[in-house]
Amino acid sequence: MELPDALSPDNPGHAQTIYQAIEASTQSPVPEVRKPAEQLLKACEELPGYTSVLAAIATTHAAPTDARATAVILLKNMVRVRWRSRGGRGAVVGDGEKAALREVLAGAGMEEPEERVVSQLAVLMGKIARVDWPGQWPQLFPNLVASLLSGSPRRQRMSLCGTNEVLKELSMKRIGFDKASFIKTSADLLPVLCQAWDSQWAIIEGLLPLVAAGNVPDPGGSDGATAAVEAVPLGTVCIKIIRRLLQFGIPGLDHPSIELLFSGLLHRMQSVVAALEQHQAKARAALSPNVGGGKEDGEAAFLGELQELAERMACTAVDAQKDHPIGFRRYLSAYLSFFCEQLSAMARVRATCPSKGVGGTGAGVGAVAGGGLWREAPETFGGVVDPQSIGPFCIQCMSFVANVVCCSSYREEVLQKAIAAATVAPGGVAPVTARRPGAGRIITGKGDAIITADIAREISSVMTDFFTKERVEALLGLLLEGYLPLTPVELGDWEDQPEDYFLLQDSMEARESVRVSAQQVYMALLEASGNNVGGVLAAAVANMLSQGVQEQIETCRQTTISPQVLACDALYLCAGLGAYTVKQHFDFQAWFQAFLGPALEALVATMQARALQAPAVSDSCGPMVLLRRLMWLLGCWAEQIPASLRPALVQATANVMKATEADMVIRLSALSALRSLLSLWDLDPEQCLAPALGWLVPALYAMFKDVREMDNRQEVLTVMSEMLERSGRLLVPHCQAAVAGLPDVWSATSSQTPLRCSCLQVMTHVVDALGRDKGPDLDRIALAMVDVSTKVGSDEAIYLMETGLGLWLALLRHATDYSEGLHNLFPRIPEMLDTDLDNLKQSMLILEAHVVIGGTVFLQAHGPLVCTCFCRVVGQVKPKGAAFVSRALNSVLRKFPVEASRMLDDGGVIRQVAEACLVGVNDGSDSSREPDLVIVQHITVLCRVLLGAPATLRGALQHLADSHPARSGGPNSTNGGASDANPTANPDWLLAELVGQMTALFDSAGYSEAGVWRRRLWAMALLKLLPSANSGVIKNLDQIVNICVDVLTEEREDGGKRLKESLAQPPVGEPDSASASEPNLLHSRLLEALQADVAVTTDLKGLVRASMDALRATLGDQGWQVAVETVEPVVLRELQRMVA
Repeated sequence: MELPDALSPDNPGHAQTIYQAIEASTQSPVPEVRKPAEQLLKACEELPGYTSVLAAIATTHAAPTDARATAVILLKNMVRVRWRSRGGRGAVVGDGEKAALREVLAGAGMEEPEERVVSQLAVLMGKIARVDWPGQWPQLFPNLVASLLSGSPRRQRMSLCGTNEVLKELSMKRIGFDKASFIKTSADLLPVLCQAWDSQWAIIEGLLPLVAAGNVPDPGGSDGATAAVEAVPLGTVCIKIIRRLLQFGIPGLDHPSIELLFSGLLHRMQSVVAALEQHQAKARAALSPNVGGGKEDGEAAFLGELQELAERMACTAVDAQKDHPIGFRRYLSAYLSFFCEQLSAMARVRATCPSKGVGGTGAGVGAVAGGGLWREAPETFGGVVDPQSIGPFCIQCMSFVANVVCCSSYREEVLQKAIAAATVAPGGVAPVTARRPGAGRIITGKGDAIITADIAREISSVMTDFFTKERVEALLGLLLEGYLPLTPVELGDWEDQPEDYFLLQDSMEARESVRVSAQQVYMALLEASGNNVGGVLAAAVANMLSQGVQEQIETCRQTTISPQVLACDALYLCAGLGAYTVKQHFDFQAWFQAFLGPALEALVATMQARALQAPAVSDSCGPMVLLRRLMWLLGCWAEQIPASLRPALVQATANVMKATEADMVIRLSALSALRSLLSLWDLDPEQCLAPALGWLVPALYAMFKDVREMDNRQEVLTVMSEMLERSGRLLVPHCQAAVAGLPDVWSATSSQTPLRCSCLQVMTHVVDALGRDKGPDLDRIALAMVDVSTKVGSDEAIYLMETGLGLWLALLRHATDYSEGLHNLFPRIPEMLDTDLDNLKQSMLILEAHVVIGGTVFLQAHGPLVCTCFCRVVGQVKPKGAAFVSRALNSVLRKFPVEASRMLDDGGVIRQVAEACLVGVNDGSDSSREPDLVIVQHITVLCRVLLGAPATLRGALQHLADSHPARSGGPNSTNGGASDANPTANPDWLLAELVGQMTALFDSAGYSEAGVWRRRLWAMALLKLLPSANSGVIKNLDQIVNICVDVLTEEREDGGKRLKESLAQPPVGEPDSASASEPNLLHSRLLEALQADVAVTTDLKGLVRASMDALRATLGDQGWQVAVETVEPVVLRELQRMVA
């Protein structure tokens, strides 16, 4: 269809076209109809008047709801994409259309009857306000307030929903001017919203007696009943808006409306909660079929809205206390009491509700501990609430208690510091410039708050009076009795999806689970500072563990999930969560000997005896619950366990893991416990791991086959890797079992690349642990894995490359011979370096290992590839990488001094190294010069070339001189290729410059593990140059003599000890594992090469004598005399004495 230049809502044809396109794009299942309609709507976005047409469709109440809602969604997209200029991309909605749309929202949009369209219009209003308010839309809030206070019910609903969305958008803006305007507007809005909340509450309050009597108003009844029922969600929106204002717009709780708000909020929460409980109590008494989720839709929806209202009211108090702890102090005592009362009531109801697998209420945690600290909560915690009906409200109650206990502003030391600091100023207020920095000032999430001595005493009094020893013990009882035990729903999830259940336990947040919220409260109480709350709580848990040991053992022998089983599970959960605090009041070793050891034996025996019966978790598997918890407890207490008990605990985890008939949750819990034990730095592998390796290795492989979730598989491989790393050579007796399962694991992870990384790590540790004891089967498997993981260009290699290179290097470390498989892998290194240098270190170490192991066979076959590798990296890497490049070059030249020098020269490598050393000389500046430590490494390579093939070095310098003929006048110039302007064209001049750098940087050559032999090598190279009678060399004769004296003095003083120690050091890249305690084959080969190095075997004294004699013969007596006059006589005599 041909589109007009502009659209108009007054043109019926335009509106009809857009309306039909909307219906076709959303309703038609035929792509041939839907796609053109979508394209038409997309094209219309460029036309003026499009937003006006959409607004007209959206506010036409006679049109279908789906079409109107779609029109509003299209308007939202227009606001997002075309409301303001975005770098010239597409047309922007004109100012006139924007103003017209804002007028529609403030006018016809406020009378919207359909809830779906109301919510979309509110979001649209918020999107526009984020851009246009306050500049282009200053009347936004006045219009909303007017509709809220004096409009029809429809306008009030739209006003509340719109205000909520507008504030949501504005609260996320961070621009200073807009933020200031938002704060000012929030202060003006709060009284209006409180008034609206009071109006809605007046209607809701009239409904509560009906709800308490078991009657729910029919939303489809009279208009009055409908309005009454709608007051609940509108009241919820009011509370949401007030909460947002307090959280983002009100800087403190000093606003006149806030005191009335929070005073009334407490009473209103009590009323709603009481009405809900009475309603459900009557339903239970009448044995209503609606109890437990079978309510009719209307009744269930209304009760759900009432429950959400209670949650939102509680959430408002929670956030206010969290954001404004000092200002909230005046309400602290009342809200603490109320929320704890509700927790007490819900805990009692939860404990008395019959549930699947829990046989009645006659025995709870008190039966296990023999009464004592597990007494019922005090009677001051009154009221009755069904926790299943308002779980989110329960979570908010716990969040409030936890926040108060954890609040840094309420900590006793902070309050006492404020009280002490406040005494230095009149009136008890600490000035900003108090002599004790920070005293009297509390830092909160909403800025600094000045605290007076009276305020600090008031807060301290509330905290001290409330959290007494009796109250803390009562709270512990609430948690243990009502909230920490497993629920029937959790037991059902365990039975249906054990792996998912296990993963969920570590990922659930407090806002998602009542039990996790209870754990949060427990941990907060443990960390509390005032009144020794944490110590009281920890002592109580320790006493429960120590008392009734025999009863706990009997509970472990039960075959059903009884209240005693769940009570013990909750107790052990507390012991694990508070391990660091409880340990101060608890003798773990005595408890292990008296209970934990016998209990684990009894639980494992019971589990194995019942394995063939395959009972359901929630029906008859009590031991499974406690065995899983005790395994988890071992992981929590790992660092506190004495070394004498660790072998027994590792054995216990091995016994559980090798029991393939055990439930997967139990096996995974044992796996976590084992990982915690392996993480102990002082774990003795010989005592703890050696006896259990024969069971653990096959058990882990079997477990990997049984689990299906990738996270759990990853955990299995991680534990396997850590165990093998800690075991080292202890694995040798079990090498067959360690190797047998790897091919299956590798095949099973073909579609899960992250797991293949872990599999490669496992294989690396196996290779390092077995060392020379690895057989050909292991080499074949490992080489196949390396082949897959280092294939450049494959998708897998992107993730596996680094780990695969680590395995390759491990194979080279322990290779007994140079196999064909290793030989054929090497071409991967230049391919990899040509792609990127991310794995430079491992690539250079692998190249070095191939040279050392492969020798002549390797060099003859892969010499050109070796040159390609070095050409790619010499002078192209950072200093840290240059160290590994230099190391590899030194190894090649050390192994083949003559052959490698010529090969590297033919490949252009020597020229690159020389240029890297002299680059600043060639271009006339030092801007591109490498750091001194890198230059030292390059010079060391050139020294080896000089000693092995002197002509090769001169040829490289000649090539470097010839590479700049334009600057020097060229090789045909009258001075033989050198000019006064640029003497670098002369190789002799470059050699002299190289000697000058060597003498200047000689001290830097010693700052590394190879410094001793490197300094010796440099001295030998300088002596080698003396007979050439190069003027630059002769000019530095005094420095050369000094260097020789220094090196010979070092050898004389320590007898060559430092040289031998530097040779004995393990090479860089050795694994940090137990297997590294003894040298591997590659290390031995490298040590042999170093000991046979010319820098070590050469008689330096003899070389000094020979070089000096040759120089004297070259210069003649007269020239010799002139040369030695530049040397300090004392130094020259010392040298003569040392070489005599």
